[in-house]
Amino acid sequence: MADYPPRQPGNVTIHLQPGPQHNSLVMDGYDIGQFVTAMQLRFDVKTMRPILMLDLAPSAVDVTGTSVEMRGDFRSFLIAHGWRPPE
Repeated sequence: MADYPPRQPGNVTIHLQPGPQHNSLVMDGYDIGQFVTAMQLRFDVKTMRPILMLDLAPSAVDVTGTSVEMRGDFRSFLIAHGWRPPE
């Protein structure tokens, strides 16, 4: 399997309002809010850049036997950000 460097997201938009219907988390045009169970936003003073840590919902993947299969928008999002499915 080839070694691909991770891509840095260009734009992150977070909307947080009371009530689950009003929240959204969009990264590079992909709405990933449905896959996120927790989020932490920090600022790194050494690099002077924000750091967004996301906990992803385990239900975002289907596990069949000993292999993992990803489908849909979340799979497309991961591939767009450097992940490559196992061969």
